[in-house]
Amino acid sequence: MNNTEKDDLVTVLGHFNWEKITGAVFLSPMILLGVLGNILTLLVFGTRQQRQTSIAIYLSALAASDIIVLILPAMEFWLYHVLHIYIRRSSDFMCRLFSYATSVLPCVSAWILVAVSTERMMGVCAPLKMKVFSKPKHAFIIVGCDIPFSFR
Repeated sequence: MNNTEKDDLVTVLGHFNWEKITGAVFLSPMILLGVLGNILTLLVFGTRQQRQTSIAIYLSALAASDIIVLILPAMEFWLYHVLHIYIRRSSDFMCRLFSYATSVLPCVSAWILVAVSTERMMGVCAPLKMKVFSKPKHAFIIVGCDIPFSFR
């Protein structure tokens, strides 16, 4: 291979958008596996028997939050790079919605994990009081309070 052919190859490789290729090759399978795993989690914890435990409520909320955390940036990336639509510029509402969702939902997931850890700690430290504290109704209230108060 002479120098001219090497220069042509470098020029061709330089025109590839490596960010797009890396995103398609590595991120797409991870996002798909994450969404499928979280859907399976929702199906398992959505059964009637499982819905009667507070941990199932927490983990279902965590799975739903994680699905949204995985899908929103992927959708934004796909719309921008495939359809050339920048969703945040489409309207003021969409800009605010995407900014809010992409910054708050990971915090919601973290606070749900804190609630699960706290409940497990209480189960170890005060097992006799768990019948009072560990109820699905309380889990719904805690998850409902997580969402508006999960600001960075």
